[in-house]
Amino acid sequence: MVDINIEAAISASLRSSVEAYLQTADLSTVIAETLQKQINNVVINLTGKIFNDIISKRDLQSEVTHLVQTILSEQLLSVGTKQVNEVLQQADMQKIIVSSIQSEVHRAAGSYDFPEKSIPFSSIKMDGCEFNAGFINNGIYNKFTSTGIADESSKIQLRVTDEGIITTNNITAENLLIEDNAFFKNVTIDGDLFVGGNVLPSKKLDDYISNVSQAVARQLIDDNNNSHIDLGNRHIVSGDRYVINNDSLGPHIINSNLRNVGNLVELTVSGQAIIHETLVVTDHRVGINTESAVGALSVWDEDAEFTLVKHSPKTMYAGSTRITDVVLGSNNAEQIKLKSDGTIELNGPLRFNGVLINVVDRIPEQVGEPGEIAVMRDGSAIYRCLGQNSWGKIL
Repeated sequence: MVDINIEAAISASLRSSVEAYLQTADLSTVIAETLQKQINNVVINLTGKIFNDIISKRDLQSEVTHLVQTILSEQLLSVGTKQVNEVLQQADMQKIIVSSIQSEVHRAAGSYDFPEKSIPFSSIKMDGCEFNAGFINNGIYNKFTSTGIADESSKIQLRVTDEGIITTNNITAENLLIEDNAFFKNVTIDGDLFVGGNVLPSKKLDDYISNVSQAVARQLIDDNNNSHIDLGNRHIVSGDRYVINNDSLGPHIINSNLRNVGNLVELTVSGQAIIHETLVVTDHRVGINTESAVGALSVWDEDAEFTLVKHSPKTMYAGSTRITDVVLGSNNAEQIKLKSDGTIELNGPLRFNGVLINVVDRIPEQVGEPGEIAVMRDGSAIYRCLGQNSWGKIL
């Protein structure tokens, strides 16, 4: 502990300061001027007093000497005291004292050899103190540690500037909280990504999502083309209506380009239906090889046409509505030919109301039906079968 006699130091310092001031001041001149003024006053006063005393006293010399000495002593003491007071009042004694104390304390503290661990840290007033970082290893504190910081780097990793904090390597943190905006050049996320706010629209983000969606859609289409889609008990829906379930299309599906549907149990078509570019069903008409059916059924085969169409109330017309002959036959043989000029040709026997009518080239001799009629081709005669091979000429 430092033992300094503050009182003695202050007294010595004050004495030294006063003596130094008095030595530097020209006191003789000041005192002489002051004495001259005072002596003049004393002489004036003394002259009057002596004059009065001369009248009343006889020993003038003794009295004058004693009186002058007394007056001069009183006046000199008064003048000296006053002069010293004025000198002391003119000096800034508080400043002199403080300066003297400081000089003495600095001298004593600067030259005193303090014992090791003699000054408690609590006795040092640190308010307003500043330490030069150069005092600590030229301003560099290697391997700095504290309760919350451990510096283990071999070179600068973190730089603090007016523009912000710059780090030259990775930042590892259990949790990273950014109160305001964050700007990243490249981002890699190994874990989960949770977005608590809104994802604001961005052209590049929208383009990226669009490209990813298209790529995923193409990949799904490619995968589905190479594999089966197992619907199970699930539905493909549009809004609240299903499009496809595991065994049917949605009832609101009205348009399709199906090419092969297998065996249909039921088919309802509200518009025109074209089957294999051959059968056309539209507007209560069925056309085969034609989209312009004239009747309920119109059949075209190259340049020939056959139609079934209503002729009149409760009457149907079967034939051609164009300049076309119509041939009726069986067993791939023509039986009846309806020509466009109105001619009807029969190519074989005719049974009319139960009676068989046949055309022959000569008198019939074959076995025929009873009542069968045989007409000569040249129209020369008509024969009637009388039974077996017996024929009778009736015309």
